[in-house]
Amino acid sequence: AGLWRVTVTLSGPRALPDLPALGLSFRLPHALNHVRWYGLGPEENGIDRCAGAVLGLYETTAEQNLTPYLKPQACGNRMGVRWLALTDGAGRGLRVSMDGAPLEVAVLPHSQAELAAALHRQALPAPAHTWLDVAMARYGVGGDNSWGAPVLPHYRLHAEDGMRFSFLVELI
Repeated sequence: AGLWRVTVTLSGPRALPDLPALGLSFRLPHALNHVRWYGLGPEENGIDRCAGAVLGLYETTAEQNLTPYLKPQACGNRMGVRWLALTDGAGRGLRVSMDGAPLEVAVLPHSQAELAAALHRQALPAPAHTWLDVAMARYGVGGDNSWGAPVLPHYRLHAEDGMRFSFLVELI
């Protein structure tokens, strides 16, 4: 077993546009698809969609975490994650834990590129991997009216020089 601290740092010019997220995406074996976490849930939530989320211990699978939107898109985010275990049928896998502030985490059977390329669920390929996205923060969902209003400014992720977060990864 091992324990690793992963640190993500954003530095550069201050004139960057807003970010969709600040985090990392990991392509893992498809067998690692059982998800257990201590954080906000049980349903997906985000910075502007978390009023009904409750801190607790939850379980799902990568496949069940894929929200059945008419057009596939980014989904399955959980905020306030203190830890998340991603395991196979024998209980082996990895654990991601916060290192300071709680995390935003999504576990899906498809990459963000696969989701963006599909016009409908039937166009998604058969799952070949499990995708683990770990973020410090994500841009809000927006849409607080029926005609596509943009995300409110306080739910946007403004790029700032010196943005940094870390988390721990442990084999279990």
